[in-house]
Amino acid sequence: KLGITASIVNDGVGYKLMLNAETGANNEIEITAEDPDALGLAAFNFNAANKGLVQQQEGRDAKIAVNGLEVSRETNHITDVIDGLEFDIFSANSSETVAISITADKGAGEQAIRQFVEAYNTLIADVAKLTGFDAELDDFGSLKSDPLAKNLMQVLRTTLASPITGGADLFSTLGSIGIRTKTDGTLEINENPDEPNTNFRAAIDKNYEAVKNLFIPQAVSNNSSVEI
Repeated sequence: KLGITASIVNDGVGYKLMLNAETGANNEIEITAEDPDALGLAAFNFNAANKGLVQQQEGRDAKIAVNGLEVSRETNHITDVIDGLEFDIFSANSSETVAISITADKGAGEQAIRQFVEAYNTLIADVAKLTGFDAELDDFGSLKSDPLAKNLMQVLRTTLASPITGGADLFSTLGSIGIRTKTDGTLEINENPDEPNTNFRAAIDKNYEAVKNLFIPQAVSNNSSVEI
């Protein structure tokens, strides 16, 4: 694929052939008719020696300075200058300075935790029907006598109730950020402002990084000679 598109355009006076290449200085179009007998094709030559066509816009690179470092890209859609940040350049103004402030997306992290609690509670309800009495079917579940299913849920409950060791800083359990287990085994989110030490809202608003560290994999060393 050459990355060139051709179209016939009526400009109000007549029909014109329009050729477009991909953006960037290195993608400028050069056309040379190789058949010397094809005199008609030679009219489309567009190169350093013969410009049979009219260039409406030359190929140029986008140039920006990031913290004083000048970089150039073939496209105005910049994706690899600042890690995790994508942006578009809409105008050329060498004197314009744009300040970008990057903050944590607390909303996305909070929503992910709430969805985790909902998914876990759905699991608890479904497994309870399979391993116990299903009131809707008025019958016992198909896994009522399966010890593996019951043991699996016990292991899961123990895991969720156990503190995280090694990587956690301020928070080490779900309970410490306001996610606690009810008597029926499901989880609930405590947002009672009268309980600030185990309040989910307060944990997210005041110690978001610590909440995030509770959920992401971390590695630490208990040996002073080993650094991770």
